[in-house]
Order: sequence, then structure tokens, then C-alpha cells
Amino acid sequence: MQIVESHFEGKRSVVAVSDRSDKINEYISELKGAGQTNLTVKNIPFIKFPVYAVERYQDDELGRTSSYFEYLDEKKYIQLIKHQKQHKVEDNFHVYFWAYYFDEEHFQFTPDHDLTGNVDYVQVNNYFLDDEDAEKGLAYSRIERLAGRWDLEGLDKLYVKYMGSATSAEKEKLAYDGYLSLFSQMDYDFACGKLTDVGVSLLLPIAEKMSMLVEQMQWDVYSRAYMILLENAIANKDSKVEYYFNEAERAVQSNMLAVHEDQQENYQQLAILNNMLAEYRYFDDKSWYRALEFINTSIALDPAEGDWFLYLQLIHIPYEKRKSEKQEGQSEAEVQGRYAKWHKLRGSELIKFRALAMSFADKKYAVQLTIAMAFKRLREHMEWYKMDTSLFPEKDYLYWLGEAKKWQKQKTTRVQLTEIGHFFHNEGIFYSCVDLLETAISHFQRLIDQVGDASFEVYYKAMALEAISDIYFSENNDALGINYRNQATLCYKDHINLVEANASVFLHYIEYQERCLLHQSDIIKPSIEGLEALTVIAEDQSGGMYSSPVMLRVRLAVLKGNEEEVVFHVLRSLILFELSMEDQLKSLAQESEVKRFDNLQELLSDTFTFFDEVRGNYYLDTMIKWKQLKHMSPEEVFSTWEERKREIASREEINWG
Repeated sequence: MQIVESHFEGKRSVVAVSDRSDKINEYISELKGAGQTNLTVKNIPFIKFPVYAVERYQDDELGRTSSYFEYLDEKKYIQLIKHQKQHKVEDNFHVYFWAYYFDEEHFQFTPDHDLTGNVDYVQVNNYFLDDEDAEKGLAYSRIERLAGRWDLEGLDKLYVKYMGSATSAEKEKLAYDGYLSLFSQMDYDFACGKLTDVGVSLLLPIAEKMSMLVEQMQWDVYSRAYMILLENAIANKDSKVEYYFNEAERAVQSNMLAVHEDQQENYQQLAILNNMLAEYRYFDDKSWYRALEFINTSIALDPAEGDWFLYLQLIHIPYEKRKSEKQEGQSEAEVQGRYAKWHKLRGSELIKFRALAMSFADKKYAVQLTIAMAFKRLREHMEWYKMDTSLFPEKDYLYWLGEAKKWQKQKTTRVQLTEIGHFFHNEGIFYSCVDLLETAISHFQRLIDQVGDASFEVYYKAMALEAISDIYFSENNDALGINYRNQATLCYKDHINLVEANASVFLHYIEYQERCLLHQSDIIKPSIEGLEALTVIAEDQSGGMYSSPVMLRVRLAVLKGNEEEVVFHVLRSLILFELSMEDQLKSLAQESEVKRFDNLQELLSDTFTFFDEVRGNYYLDTMIKWKQLKHMSPEEVFSTWEERKREIASREEINWG
């Protein structure tokens, strides 16, 4: 087996791997003819693939960094992984080496000094080593890696290979772990507005290749692809809107015939499609009625899991308020006539909605909570699009919100209970309603009683108790305000082991204690010294990754009136986070308590001037880590920040393109 390496300014790349010397010689001649001279040929004692090229970096006696490769067969690669597992460092992001995988001969005909984008590879760090598949060959997880890197070209190469010769299991793995995984990522990106038109154009070919691999039409993938194409065509005012609608509807209906599961979702998709067409036509009563029929059918299959939000959209959001693009060629009179028709027709549909909802509102279906959450989502949707608040059916929502408080399901999941608890907590805040917050507390308490590692649930419960306290204080009911604030404190203290076991929750607890310390009422309060001791622990737990503990140290120093300590902690925050601290430090500068600190004011003024001077050429690449910083004296901290400022200011100018 022969390897060809190219090298450029200390960086080596593998540009060819082959077991045929004649092909290697021909390849080298071509490269040299094209002006590529920095080439090295290596012979390795392997007679078959795969070959692993392990890339590492080293420094010479002058401190210059360069890369080099060692070549392993699969057995020795796995031995290397096992060895590295026994010699891990604490930094989970530290890269021990890069491993490039070749399962067949490889020739890179456009060497660009960087192999990374052309060959399958992994970065071996602690996260990789901790994976249960780390000790398996890279072929085992290759498809997942290609999908994870959006390497459609790599998947397509495997497609050609597998269609020529592969088992049905291998083809299924490529179809589902490769193409479907990538399709799902693209689907998500489209929903977030990040998938380009080129990306959209790749969706149907993916569905086609999946179908070829498993020898069965993947109608669910086709339907989603056509729905995306339809939405994209509407947004771009494409002439193929009607075509994509028909194809999407045909794909959904074909999926319903081919797969009898997920019929609720299929009917929901048909409702969505017809609603999209109704919007595109300004308002089309035929499409609207079809959407209503389909969403009713979908909900009836499983009312507690039905898409009540879509149903509410159909009957509560006027079509003239909808933001989607519309078809062209309609007169203003025609458009207004269509909009008026929806207002005329919706009255009877409102009655039908209430009748349907009430018919399912019993213990068998427990839809009250689902409907209430759909109303909340409708309100948030209207707020997002800045619609008139009078459009929201507040009276109907408050009825279902009251009914939802009765929800008690014996068999449920942690995720579901947490979501429900947050729902009642948020609505309790929105309406300043103690009953809703008490309902949230009951759900969080249920989790605390049933789940072993309920650290966050303790925080959620305490947060709700604090919110109730705030409501009573705002109503000048200090007795109940104090009572609930002390309940929140005791909630933390009664579960202090859970609180201390989770760094994030522990930090929330400390921030809560700070609020108690500053509170004007006679509640249970920590001492400054006790709170500072907790903050030191949190600061060390965060390892310099979060600014909250550092800024808490700053605020406590301000409370103590210790300017030197304030300056010390501000400087430490700058060393750790540099320009990322700008907003927090500007807020600090506005606080009345720090106006009397002349040295601090001078430091902040100089810092903001420095930020402005280097902003255009700045990127975050901090050099000093917490383990080193926490042992520095005030003098060392000051000199370190001054040196860092000089380094940042002397960076070469960056052309951001």
C-alpha cells in the first residue's frame, strides 16, 4: 500500500491512497505537471483496506508547529483508541488526534492544503472516547457522521456503491440513518428559515434514493418534501404552487394507504395543506372547509394529542391578517370580498368547535389541558405577528384554563409533567394568579416525590413559590408575601443535597439568596459572608465558563463597599470573557452605588474606550483559564489584563470578507 502526502507551511495532507504503484506513479506525474512539487510517497505494510491516517501535531526546537501522520490498520486503530481511553486529560475539548478513514483507494485531484473537507474523519477528544461505539471501526458509524456533517456527496457515493452491491440491512442503514437523518435536519432548518433554495431542491432526490434503497416508496418523506416545496413556492411566488399542492396531497393520501399508522398526522397534514392553499388564494372557502374537515377527523382519532392549535387558527385568525404571500392577479374588490366571506362563515364554525371540544371534555380523553395549551399558543402567535389583542378569544381561554387545572393523569412522563408545570407557572405570572402557580407547584412536587435526581424540579417549585410571594407583596399583603418567600427558602434548604449536586441549580439558588438579601421585608435572609462563601463554590464549579458567579462576586463587593475587591473581580471577569462583558459592565457603571468608586469608574471608562478601539478586529480567544486565574493576586490580575490588552490591540487586521 502506498500513500502520497502533500505538505505546505507545516501542514500535511493525505492526497492519495492506493495498493497499485502504477496508479500512484501516474498520479504523482499529473500533480508535478500541474506544479505540485511538495510531495512525499510512503510505503506502508498493509495489503488491504481500510487504512487509518492518524494526524498529530508537534513543535520543533524553534516552537514551529507542524503536522505529521502515522498509518494504522483497523486492529491497531482500535488498540490506539483503547490506549487513549486510559490516558485522558480533563479538558473534554482537547483533541488528541484526527483519524482519517479510507476504505478504498483515494485520489484527491484538487489538493488545497487541507484534507478535512474531502475525506471521512473524526476528531478524537473525550466526547468521542466516551461514546459507546468508540472502540468500533469508523465504518460502523460512517453513515451517521456523513449525515451529521451534511455530507450529501459522501452519502451519494455510498448510494452508488450500495446499489451495486450491498445487503438489504446495509441499504436500510444508508436510507434511514443517512438520508432520512439528513432530511430531518434539512426539514428543521427550513422551519427555522435557514434552508436555501438549493437545499430545498435536494429534498425530492433524497426521497427518491431512500425509496430505491429500501425498494418501497417512502411516501411520508415525499409528502414532507412536497409540503416544503409548496411553502417555498408560495414564498417565492413560483408558478408551480398548484402543482406542488396536488403532489403533496397525493403523497399524503398514498402514505395513508401504504401505512395505517400515524393516520392522525396524515389528516393533520391534509388540513395544513388546504389551509396553505386557502391563504394563498386570500381566502378560499372550499379549501378552508376541507381543512376544517381534515383537522376534525385528525382530532377525533386521539383528542388529547390532536392539533387544536391549527383548529383555533382556522377559526380565529382573519385571513387578511396572515403574512404568507398571495397569488397575483386579483382585484382589490375580489380580495376584500374573499376576506369578508371568512368573517361571514366562521360564526357557525365557532359553535361547532365548542361543541366538539365539550364532547371530548371528560376523564376518558382529558383534552382540557391540550385545548388550554393550544389557546396559549394562539395568543403567543398573535402577539408575535402583532395582531390586535381583541382578536384573541380571552373568555374561551379562561374557561379552558380553569378546566385544565383539574388535569390529573396517573401515567405520565417527567417531560410531560415538567411542560405542564411550566405552562401553569407562566400563565400564573401572566395573569398574576396564585391558583395557577399553586397548580404548577403541585406538578413540580409530584416530580420531586417520584424522581430521584429532581434538582431542577426543586428550583422550579421554589421559583413558583417566589412568584406567589411577589404577587402578595405587590398587593401589600406582606404577611402572605413573607410566608411564601420563606416557603421558597425552605424548599431549597429541605432539598439542599439535590441543589448542591447540580451546578446550574446551585447557581440559581445563590442568585435567589441574593434577591432575599436585598429584599426589604423581614424574610429569611443569608449573611453577606455566607452568600459570598456559596458564590466562591459556584465560581469554582463553573470553571470560568459562566459570568454569573463572577458578577455576583462584583455585586457583593459593592454591597460591602470594598472598591479594591470590586476592581479585582471586574478585572478577573475581563480576563475570562473580554468584550463579552461589555453589556454587564455598562449596567454596573450605571448603578448609583458605584458612582463613588473613582478607581472603578476610571477602569470602566478606559475599558469601554479600549473595546471601541479593538472592536472591528476582535474575536474571542481567551488565553488564561480559570484554573490559573483563581490563584492570581490582585497585582497579577492587573498585569495580566494589561498584557492581554496589548496582545489584542496588536493583532493583524482581519478582512472579514
